[in-house]
This record gives sequence, structure tokens and C-alpha cells, in this order.
Amino acid sequence: MEKQLFFNSDLIPLFGVIYQPEVPKNKGYLIIHPFAEEKKSSQRTLVEMAEGLCREGFYVFIFDLRGCGDSQGNLKEASVTSWLADINNALVYFRKETKINDIDIIGLRFGAYLTMLYSHRIEQVKNLVLIEPILHPLDYLRKSLRGKLIKELCTEGEILSKRNDLFVQLEENISVDFDGHELSASFYKDLCSIQEHYNSEALVEHIKNGYMISISLTGKISKDSQEVIRVNPHLPYKELKMELFWNKVDEVANDELINEVVGYCLSNYN
Repeated sequence: MEKQLFFNSDLIPLFGVIYQPEVPKNKGYLIIHPFAEEKKSSQRTLVEMAEGLCREGFYVFIFDLRGCGDSQGNLKEASVTSWLADINNALVYFRKETKINDIDIIGLRFGAYLTMLYSHRIEQVKNLVLIEPILHPLDYLRKSLRGKLIKELCTEGEILSKRNDLFVQLEENISVDFDGHELSASFYKDLCSIQEHYNSEALVEHIKNGYMISISLTGKISKDSQEVIRVNPHLPYKELKMELFWNKVDEVANDELINEVVGYCLSNYN
């Protein structure tokens, strides 16, 4: 059974769905979505993942960070710090609603980065499931803004923006368009500060228990995932050869990923 709801995070109503199993295990999973258009493209996959986990007896909670999806709040006013507060408040609410204390976190892409950051900064989560994690979010933003220029070239016949100019705007407290979403200077500066204080190696080294899934078109481990394994060689992982569903408008076959996540969670349950 699924229960749609709103809960408050710093007085901001956030939308979420709790999946309640018919024959419950004493275990829950909180799912953290990726950023911007990647969230939209991956929504179906994450919902089907939650349904698959629920069928196996796990409680699952998917929610929208403030300024995203059906949650209230303005993305322009959001920050990485406020999203970490949302994750914490979601965990508190999830525990209260289900009476389950043993809750792990599943994060996809930027959601995996937030998952590692949350576990390091705020609360040591027992187990993390990281799906194609982003380790260097500023590099991710730069690559995404380069994609914006390519889109402009295809749709307008010319490049109207310059990538360096976009970052200058952010430095000068001017918001920029990020894949159809307004990226504020405060969000950018908060992310810069966090990445400076919590480098990728520190986040990865902090993981005591977890599982990583690397996804690529070739089946070869991705660059960021390679770094995870280099820094934390004892972390188990799996390489999947499949389409990058978070970049697709059309539906992508996701059974292999869902089966992998559900299978790992079952094997990890005790």
C-alpha cells in the first residue's frame, strides 16, 4: 500500500510517498532523487524500485526535496544545506510514521552525493546504496552547463550563453538557468563551500557499510565510481551495462537495476 502525504521541513511542506508492505520486515529505505531534469527522467525508475522493495517487505519513503517536484519552496531559495535538513526531517518523519529505526538510504546521482554528505555531516547511516554517484558536483554543474550551450546551438542555431559567463554571474549573485531550472548564486556558493570542506575522498572513506552500482552504456565502470573504489577498495560494487535513464525522455528498461538493488537489500537484511 502506498500513502501520499505532506510533511514539514523547517515549516516547508514537502511531498512524499510511504510504501507500506503487507508482510513487513523491520527495515526501511529512504530514497534520495537526483537533481533538476535528472529527477524527472528517473522518477519512474525510482518509483518501481520502491514498489519492488515494498513487495519484499521493506518500508520505503520517497520524497521531493524543497523546490523540487510536488514539494513547496522555491528552488531559487534552496541550498545543499537546506536539502540536508530535508533529508534529516524526512528520516525523523519516516521513523515516526513506521516505528522503524533501522533505515538505510538509497541515493541516485546527485542524490547519492547528498546521501554521502548527510551520512558524514549529520548522521552516520548504517548502510548506503549509491547508484552512479556524483563525487564532484561542481564539475557536474560545469558539464551540465556545457550541455546547455549545446542545446542552445541546436535549438537557436547559435550559442547565446558562455559557460564562463554563467559562472561569473553566479559569483556575482546572479541566478542562471540550469537545464530549465533556476540555479541561484546562494546554492552555488553553498555547494562550493561544502565541497571545499568535505572533499570526495573524505566522503568515500567515511562509508563503513554500503554498496555501489556503476551504470554505463559500455558496462565499464565510470570515472567517479572508479574513484570510489580506489579510495574505499573494500566497498562492494556492481557494474551494469544499460542506458543512462536519468538523461532520457522516453522510458528505459530498468529491470536489471531494480533487481540488483532489491537483491542487495534482501542479502543485506538480517
